[in-house]
Amino acid sequence: MIADDQELLTLSKETPRELFFALGRPGSLILLVVVLAFVPGILVLGSHQITDDDARWGLASLRVLQADEPHDRIGISDISNACEFSPLAIWNIALSLKFLNSRHATGLLLSSYLAQAGVLLLMYAIGRRLFGTRAGFIGSFVLAFHASSLQHVGTPAPIALGLMTVLLTFWGFIRYTTNHVRTVVSLWLLPSGIGLGLSLLISGPLALASLAVLCVYVALGSLGGSSGGGDVEHQLPAGKRLRDVWSVLILMLIAFPVGGWWGLRLAHPDHLGETFWAVWLAAGATRDVITADSQSLTGIVGFLAGPALLGLARTVRLVVRTTPDPESRLEGPRFLASWTVVSAVAVITGWVAFGQIATDWYGLTTVGIVWLAAVGLEEIALRRVSARVAGGAVVVSLSAIVACTLFGASAANHALAWIAPCLSAIAVSSLLVWWSFRFYDTYEASLRLFLVGCMLSLIATDAVTGLASVRLGETSRDPLEQLADHLRELPEVESCTFIAVDVPARLKFSFARVWPGSRCTQVDDWSAIPSTVFTEERAPEAAPHAFVLYGSSNVPLTTVAGDRIQVRAIAPPTYFQSRRLSVFTVEREAD
Repeated sequence: MIADDQELLTLSKETPRELFFALGRPGSLILLVVVLAFVPGILVLGSHQITDDDARWGLASLRVLQADEPHDRIGISDISNACEFSPLAIWNIALSLKFLNSRHATGLLLSSYLAQAGVLLLMYAIGRRLFGTRAGFIGSFVLAFHASSLQHVGTPAPIALGLMTVLLTFWGFIRYTTNHVRTVVSLWLLPSGIGLGLSLLISGPLALASLAVLCVYVALGSLGGSSGGGDVEHQLPAGKRLRDVWSVLILMLIAFPVGGWWGLRLAHPDHLGETFWAVWLAAGATRDVITADSQSLTGIVGFLAGPALLGLARTVRLVVRTTPDPESRLEGPRFLASWTVVSAVAVITGWVAFGQIATDWYGLTTVGIVWLAAVGLEEIALRRVSARVAGGAVVVSLSAIVACTLFGASAANHALAWIAPCLSAIAVSSLLVWWSFRFYDTYEASLRLFLVGCMLSLIATDAVTGLASVRLGETSRDPLEQLADHLRELPEVESCTFIAVDVPARLKFSFARVWPGSRCTQVDDWSAIPSTVFTEERAPEAAPHAFVLYGSSNVPLTTVAGDRIQVRAIAPPTYFQSRRLSVFTVEREAD
């Protein structure tokens, strides 16, 4: 046998091997996924400082805890609150505040923290089922440290809770559709229907979006025929389509008793009546909005633009190809394509029509982009793309950040902080690309090193950016927290009256946590206080009245109170938002 030089050169080349082969072993990753689900959010729990938006959620939850009527306990007596605050989130926050009685923001954020942990666990479970263990782990790791993911933990708004219910819906449905033995009715449809019903208790548009994703997924499966791995080959396409449509109907039947009753109560003529659909569809979509600019786009994509484009290219290629690929499962690309289409339509509609992005769509789109990026990073790890494409993904990601920083609305504040490191990273990556291709045909090790560097640079940069976005609040120096610590050592009061024209929600929530059993009211000035507060006969052991003076008052309290009234300052004066804050108690002298 005689071999020429070309054959010898081919034989001498090292066989390309996949990167991070240990990620393909599911047994070694489960514990790490659990750690990723719970540890990053602890940083947010320990450093978050309550804002006015957080306080409004807390006040609504405390109203539910203190309510006597059933309508108040389910949050339907006040239609404005019922539409603004989703019942499932309010109930979860109320339970956290009741059982934890936390002095900091833990009670407000515990629901979001646990929900985000559930999102990461479901992310891994779905990714492992559809794309494999490696892609599932990469997606969970990237999402755990992504900036928007950590921001979901730092708000009591049900962004993470809504995503968890959506992923629960998808997880049960995907387990059903990818089973080798499939029946018309399966237990896997039960958690899926429960997740859809719970999403109805959070946001009407979010529930419709999850249902739309499943409908598009079923439609793509019906148009594409059998996939390479999941469907039973002997079933007729017509029977398969009918069974998939029937499974969606079963989901809706399960979801209705779980969360559909909430819509029926709101649609009652005594509540919303004919305006139900307009209010119900708009409440969840406009509860909290984000301005549609390049900064919000940066928050969604982060440093994942390059790998997300790689994942999108592979998804489109597998979905639209006419010849089946026996080595590729098509359920994953079809599901990811359905998710991308629905979230893109929702975001673009809000962006173009209203110039804003609802937080429900913000979270939905973020998870979809992270999934696309995970598929793109797996393309690099499995050596399905060339080194030029991998290097181009790094350059695209950095260029997208530079472009958003330079031309965004916040460019004046952030440009100097981002331009230099981004341009330096682009220059270094370009040199690495040039250096690697000099030895492309000679050194497999250098090529592997370059590809590993591309993956780690994208993942690490996105993770560092996410961790840097966490705002470390100085809770120990917060005047409200110091005042609350002092008041907790004092006896309970019967009522608390705020004396100010406008009282921040954070101030109200701080006193509501200290004195949860007291009645809180607000007046503009001392003269508006009912005289019965000072003249009524009270038992000696009765709790006193507390008055919180926020800002200035032209009428001294002693003048209003009159004789035989004890006015006592129970806390040293402090300042909150540049306004003086004083707390007094008023007690009638004993005869």
